[in-house]
Amino acid sequence: MRLTTKGRYGVRALINLAAAVKGQPVSISKIAAVEGISPEFLEQIFFKLKKSGLIRSLRGPKGGFLLDKDPALISIKDILDAVGEPVFPTP
Repeated sequence: MRLTTKGRYGVRALINLAAAVKGQPVSISKIAAVEGISPEFLEQIFFKLKKSGLIRSLRGPKGGFLLDKDPALISIKDILDAVGEPVFPTP
């Protein structure tokens, strides 16, 4: 399977959220710094992930993003579908 940049970044960002302390929101800027991803590009990806129901946001000084589902129930295909990336086999 071949992943595009958007798909890889979406997977890495959700892994980062899954590894976060339970109940503690994580900001886009923190994830971007840890993962070496452009915050602007990550913001576009998070918009799609939020729209699909995989993540949710909390506003305020201690706000950020949290997984909206149990990590065990989220597949890589769910993430790729959310960010609009096709899944196809490669030779």
